Amino acid sequence: MANPGWRMLAVINPCNPTGAYMGIEELKAYIYRSVEANLPSLDRTLEDASEISEQHHDDLSCCVLVDESMQLWRGSCWREDSLVSQEAWVRHMYDSFKCSIFVIHSWTKIWSCPGIRLGSILCPTSAHSMKLKKHQVPWSLNLCALAFLSAAVADKEYLQQTWTLNLVWRARTKEVLSEVFPSWRFYGEEWLSWLWIDTKDAKVAAACVKYAKAHGVPIRNGAMGYDKPTFIRLAVRSPDKQDVLFSALRMAKKECGA
Repeated sequence: MANPGWRMLAVINPCNPTGAYMGIEELKAYIYRSVEANLPSLDRTLEDASEISEQHHDDLSCCVLVDESMQLWRGSCWREDSLVSQEAWVRHMYDSFKCSIFVIHSWTKIWSCPGIRLGSILCPTSAHSMKLKKHQVPWSLNLCALAFLSAAVADKEYLQQTWTLNLVWRARTKEVLSEVFPSWRFYGEEWLSWLWIDTKDAKVAAACVKYAKAHGVPIRNGAMGYDKPTFIRLAVRSPDKQDVLFSALRMAKKECGA
């Protein structure tokens, strides 16, 4: 829960690296509760929000940034479980609470185009959008990026294949690693493009990172940036690439006697 008195709240959904995810109703309830806790000693419930007088309206000003970039792996139903489907609710939050909710999507990951920086922001009102555009760098997307965008949007087969194969490949990765490392604990939704894993041993995690890097299939060390030395994060990949990683992790297991 956000601390009382906050003016800006950032929500990464699903959370990277833990994989924790809130469905649309849970996410809305979380934002509601956070805003309610932020009300300046008015002792009112959310149902009473419409009665808040104009003099208090400025006191309620706050901003919520929701990054849903990794939620796009949810499948063809992703919009239904996204705030992009909640236009009326987002507007209500602004009109009643002066809470500006921005929904952010990075498209570079789902479309596998890290060299082209593509993203979008859904604003609560057109006025918010105009204010943001005043700060946008001119020509932030070149002609090549725009051409790629048009082609990517039209390629529905690519996304469907991504959603289908990702589920299969992630399940396979989890199954193989569970057999090799029965004590490991896996986190994250089954449709996510990565796995957050507690190896239960910092030495094992470090060895896994070392051997994975040596085999050309690097993984993330939870000790770096997250202060979780027993954890590792690895991406979902095609079987041929993942088999290389499995070999590397087996070598790490042999070294540690795990």
